[in-house]
Amino acid sequence: MKSPFEDLQIDAALVCEFFGLFARFEYAMKATKYCGTDRHGNAIPDWRKLKAEMGEPIAELQEHRIVDAIAYLLDEPPQVQKYVNSRPEFMELDLDGENSGAKAIEAAKRVRNNLFHGGKHTPHSPPERDTRLIEASLAVIEACLSVDEQLKTEFEHQVI
Repeated sequence: MKSPFEDLQIDAALVCEFFGLFARFEYAMKATKYCGTDRHGNAIPDWRKLKAEMGEPIAELQEHRIVDAIAYLLDEPPQVQKYVNSRPEFMELDLDGENSGAKAIEAAKRVRNNLFHGGKHTPHSPPERDTRLIEASLAVIEACLSVDEQLKTEFEHQVI
């Protein structure tokens, strides 16, 4: 069987780190006040609440890495796959959010969705774009952890 990483234009170790961090982050969200439910009563990460409460605090951070990550995600937002003419196509879509931090969180979630569900094995992105999107998304998630102590504790210790 062909490796799922074979055709990616992204370092496999970075992809694994991103998935691991994101999975742990979403678990920490569910273990804290950022837990919601779907229509079946399943616990799910409440991204709307996270964006509403964390957007402004992370946008106010002055760390160079965070400032650059937010700027990149807003200037070069990840596309969204839409179903058009009987096939999925990547399209530009405005980021949802009230401020730059909230929009950056939305962008990070899109990066995860695109990497996990999208066609990242296809050469539709310019070289290095996907790597930069992943690195910027990692910085945004780390920024969220830096401004919410309870979220950070759950992320680091995975205690319920």
